[in-house]
Amino acid sequence: MLTRRHFLGLVPLLAGGGCLAGRSDDLLFVNGHFDASASDEAGRARHQVSAFRRDGDEIFRFALPDKAHGFAVDPTSTRVVSLPTLPGTRAPVLDRRGRHLGTLHALPGHHFNGHGVYNHDGSTIYTTQNQSRDATGLIAEYDAVSHQLRRYIPTGGIGPHDLRLSNDGRTLFVAGGGIETRPATGKRELNINTMHSELVLIDVLQGRIRARYELPVPKLSIRHLDVSPGNRVLICCQYKGESEMPPLVAVLDEKGTLHVPDIPDDALWQMKNYTACGRFVGEDIAVVSCPRGNRMTIWDLHNMRYVAALDIDDVGGVEHVPGTRSVMASANTGELLDIDVATQEIKPLGGPWQQARWTNHMFRLDARA
Repeated sequence: MLTRRHFLGLVPLLAGGGCLAGRSDDLLFVNGHFDASASDEAGRARHQVSAFRRDGDEIFRFALPDKAHGFAVDPTSTRVVSLPTLPGTRAPVLDRRGRHLGTLHALPGHHFNGHGVYNHDGSTIYTTQNQSRDATGLIAEYDAVSHQLRRYIPTGGIGPHDLRLSNDGRTLFVAGGGIETRPATGKRELNINTMHSELVLIDVLQGRIRARYELPVPKLSIRHLDVSPGNRVLICCQYKGESEMPPLVAVLDEKGTLHVPDIPDDALWQMKNYTACGRFVGEDIAVVSCPRGNRMTIWDLHNMRYVAALDIDDVGGVEHVPGTRSVMASANTGELLDIDVATQEIKPLGGPWQQARWTNHMFRLDARA
């Protein structure tokens, strides 16, 4: 629960200039979902991606060839790529009206790993992929106009998942999840006892690794990332073991030092060893969703400490509303929510989403472009 002391501590951090400029009514948000009310010709429920405004008003729905996981959003326009996970090999590119502009294809013997990012001028798309035969991790670089593969950059490990681009556009931050999966065995995790996870920094101009960071806990997998306005990296983890309860959130600061924020044991236990998504709210506050624990956690990254958690059933997707202290959130229950991080106010939104079972990642795009 957010106490008065915590509230008074958060307000100056949220008001301190870290929020991005822009009008929130000019934004769209995208999230994947499984929709029990829609079916294909064979009667199977469809995987879809939908775009909506901050009030929950629907802009479009697009039926997908594979389940949506994460998205890559073009910062120069409103192109968005829907990225699947294993065994997906097709990633549709859409515009803000839901029109299909093309598709990224993984080459034979490769599959997407759920996440991607455009470079800052919108000319290039980077995606995480695996080689199917041995789960070798790769960054696949595509031309954003022709949608053709340009090159592979090795990540030096197995199972890269999320990735983000530094503010200067020179470095890819890659969540090297370390988990081996194969198309033949689906989502079965094949190497939990020997897995090795790390945050990998890749020089995109030279196509090589320039730094690696480990969280020294066996079976702790780095899954998702976010980058602050000041170039700090939020690191969100999942623990694949059974005997420990390790911290699940870390921060790499702009000087290259790794920090693990303090959290009480009871709050850590309630996270259920699983995070789904994390976002900075300005520079010094972050939110991290924990669907298995039915909570949205709030973190003070100025003082490197856990602050509070909001009770929200099966919450996964979260995205900051720039220029505000609020986030949008989605849950597998079909809910869309607008949350004021400082006051803890949760506002359920309207829209035709009762049958939507939202996936764990929400992204925003500028509706003015």
